[in-house]
Amino acid sequence: MAEDLLDTIGQLFGPIRGGLAFAVIFVGALLAYQNWRAGKRVVWLAASVVLYALALLSKETALAFVAVLAVYAWTDSEGNSLRARIQQTIARWLPYVVVTIAYLVVRNRVLEGLVNSRLVRPMSWVVLTWPSALWFYLRQMLWPFRLSIFI
Repeated sequence: MAEDLLDTIGQLFGPIRGGLAFAVIFVGALLAYQNWRAGKRVVWLAASVVLYALALLSKETALAFVAVLAVYAWTDSEGNSLRARIQQTIARWLPYVVVTIAYLVVRNRVLEGLVNSRLVRPMSWVVLTWPSALWFYLRQMLWPFRLSIFI
């Protein structure tokens, strides 16, 4: 009976636990980056890059961190000239891009591609599903109700 209870609890809270771990690591990477930018030691930058790598291993949506960091680095960059801001942003962004490229290369080698290549889909199928997907996400953005499959 105890095994059934533990199994049920694991099924109920397993997805939440994984998402929570990802969120904690993701936010930790951002906070470590902010500490580094605040003039603290380079150890914070290394911690941020390592936490980002762990977030990638935890959940693939961590790839969004690179975009978040690029925007954050751009708004945080100093200097009036466009060239100086671009150079500062790229310099701050580069370690994360290196980790991202390494992750994508390893993922590509392990999974033998970025997508499931066993299921052949004509390009027309892909293009014809774009309006439906766009409508779904716009609808969820404007009216985020009935998100559960049980309702």
